[in-house]
Amino acid sequence: GGAIAFDSLCCEANAYIACTTTPCSDYGTSNYCLQADSYLAGYAGSKRSAFSDKQAAMDACTGILDCNGITLEGNQWTLRMGPEVKKSPSETSYTICTYRSD
Repeated sequence: GGAIAFDSLCCEANAYIACTTTPCSDYGTSNYCLQADSYLAGYAGSKRSAFSDKQAAMDACTGILDCNGITLEGNQWTLRMGPEVKKSPSETSYTICTYRSD
């Protein structure tokens, strides 16, 4: 992740808020925003990668350039490209709380 502009949005808990510092800090690997009833389109890294453990999926996502979050498919977390969050009655997603500048 990289720094983002002052007038951009940052993640705090489960919501996006206006940034309070210039530039916004990188919130690290554990800060994801919950996106209930949603999915992120497309698999990151051009292939389906699935994990039974949510934190393992989050950790893997941070190491892939085009990964912007994870989506729960059945009982597996998949790495997703997004970045747009789309509605789904049966899926849950988490998006990375920082915007990538790279």
